[in-house]
Amino acid sequence: MGLGKTVQIIAFLHSLEYSRIVSCHGRFTGLGPSLIVCPATVIHQWVKHFHEWSPEFRIAVLHQSGNYQGNKATLIKELHKWRGIIITTYLGILKYNGNLLDYTWHYIILDEGHKIRNPTAKVSVAIKHLRTPHRILLTGSPMQNNLTELWSLFDFTNPGMLGNLTTFQEHFTNPILHGGFANSTPMQEATALSVATTLKNIISPYLLRRSKNEVQHHISLPNKSEQVLFCSLTNEQRDLYKGYLMVSTILLLY
Repeated sequence: MGLGKTVQIIAFLHSLEYSRIVSCHGRFTGLGPSLIVCPATVIHQWVKHFHEWSPEFRIAVLHQSGNYQGNKATLIKELHKWRGIIITTYLGILKYNGNLLDYTWHYIILDEGHKIRNPTAKVSVAIKHLRTPHRILLTGSPMQNNLTELWSLFDFTNPGMLGNLTTFQEHFTNPILHGGFANSTPMQEATALSVATTLKNIISPYLLRRSKNEVQHHISLPNKSEQVLFCSLTNEQRDLYKGYLMVSTILLLY
């Protein structure tokens, strides 16, 4: 947060509009109709920054907090016709999915894009079905728990680049995971490093990463130091954990 992602996107869209570049086999000149998906809490921030940095854009909020009180299908149709920009939420994608699927969008931009980190979630599936030649995902947390989340994000921005989920888990997730265990062999550790490096090289051209080091001179925080420690369970902890695994509600998960 605070690295200027919103303003960067608006500046990019503004530049694209005034470039008058013809794209998608002549379908769009400059910027075509576009869709921005974000949490409800930052809708006003997007609108505010659009008014500050590029007030000439035709913006509509597809959400109950917006000013438009008419038929939402009509709003979508008119904004698409006039090459406007629709701002909606992740829940809005589910609510108006049928209407949004009727059109091809020049750009679809996901703010806080880690919201689609679960590839089987309804909102993830719905967003990935939207038609667009250009996809941008903004997030400060591309991976929070496991590599499946990273795969899901790239499955939106670059469909098929990392293969399907099963293939990705076989060639990347499992080798990297096994190499990180406390009892992993030197071969597994070496394989994990090699696979992780390969994955990094694949995704790097499509990942514009801005680190805190680039704004370090604006803040006065000490350098971050990380240590990875493997902590074995005590006998008492192990007995408690085994007992927990035998609880009926836990057994139902397996």
